[in-house]
Amino acid sequence: MGEKEKTGYEAYLQTELWETIRSRILKRDHNLCVRCGDWATQVHHRNYKRRTMCGGDDKALVSLCAICHRNISVKPSGQKRRRSQQERLLKLKPWNHKEIAAATKEKPQPLTKTERWRRALEGPPELQLAAWYKIYGR
Repeated sequence: MGEKEKTGYEAYLQTELWETIRSRILKRDHNLCVRCGDWATQVHHRNYKRRTMCGGDDKALVSLCAICHRNISVKPSGQKRRRSQQERLLKLKPWNHKEIAAATKEKPQPLTKTERWRRALEGPPELQLAAWYKIYGR
């Protein structure tokens, strides 16, 4: 991304449109990181097509916690990962944060469903309610 493009993207992230899209995606994913089950604070763009950027393709957006987002987007060396590498990491089974840094060197251990829900129920009230509804229905 060039300097001019980066500035445009950073400006886009400050718009009301992005805030609306971001809120919708976080709500869709129950404020859970799709990788590890922790509290999601960020939304990752799987592509930057016009349709995605305008909010017309929610499948190209996923909720992530800051740690998973950083590790999916950037290599340990600090270089940006290629889109194919990011997609491969997004498709792996969930892992613990302790193992995420070593994901490219060691096979990550998936979290059990029970562990994911335990983490969700320890989170903020909104996350607890979302987890309760997903477990018990209604």
